[in-house]
Amino acid sequence: MYNTQETTPHGYLIVKVYTANGAIPLEGAFVSVSSKEASLRDGDAPPLPGDSLITVRTDRSGATKRLVLPAPSAQLSQSPGRSRPFAVYDITVELEGYERQFFFDAPVFDGITSIQPVLLKPLPENARESNFSPYESRSYENENPNL
Repeated sequence: MYNTQETTPHGYLIVKVYTANGAIPLEGAFVSVSSKEASLRDGDAPPLPGDSLITVRTDRSGATKRLVLPAPSAQLSQSPGRSRPFAVYDITVELEGYERQFFFDAPVFDGITSIQPVLLKPLPENARESNFSPYESRSYENENPNL
């Protein structure tokens, strides 16, 4: 797990996992958050982009605990065009009997709690996750939805 110091700018992330069009929360789903930022490296064993920073399970309400993640200082938003004022993370959500979901470039802002809703689809009877391509369930947070 990536350690943050109180002086390090950070944001928060909560992942909420449901099925049945959001009607049923899913307890016990594995949620992995991976770094997209090379700038998060420090210490003797720094995380590399793509390394899992945090892996947690959802509670009975289908939510993770509030995860603390490094994020650039909110002061960066005062100087447009210089730097991106948020960090981006990849999120993987999996639970036996459901299609795995991938979310790319999920933004986390300094001092803000981001909530990522996840809708897991049940696998067809007698199916295995390996029969499905992860490309079918990818979501990029910086893209407009295809309505």
